[in-house]
Amino acid sequence: MKYLLVVSLAIFSNLHAGTCEFSDWSVSKKLEYARLAIEFLGEKYESYDSAAYLKDLRALEKMAPSHEKVDSFRYRALVVNNPELDFDQILFRRSSSGNLPTNWRGNSHYLRRAGSEFRPKFEDSIERLNLKTGETEPSLLRKTVL
Repeated sequence: MKYLLVVSLAIFSNLHAGTCEFSDWSVSKKLEYARLAIEFLGEKYESYDSAAYLKDLRALEKMAPSHEKVDSFRYRALVVNNPELDFDQILFRRSSSGNLPTNWRGNSHYLRRAGSEFRPKFEDSIERLNLKTGETEPSLLRKTVL
């Protein structure tokens, strides 16, 4: 479970830099967590070339890299070449309302009724993001507006 959290951080801090709560991490903290994930994957999978990634990581630490270089390295080491990720794409739901409604409200809370201007517009979409190509903008599969 530890590695999944670290991989998730690598994905979202790279793909949504500036909008993710982890984007303000220091370079040293990003490299520290990348090291932990690389070591874990190296212990678990013989096919994972952790020695090469650790060598690249040490070289990055010596040259005081920018956030973009670190994020690019983390993406390559922890997403593109990760043996745990045996899929290429992620499907996810994006909503204009932010989150799902509370349990007792249900989705009917978001529906606008005739004559009521107080209910928000409900926009929901299903989108796809390709992990292996490094695309940063997801493609829209379906959008619903109520």
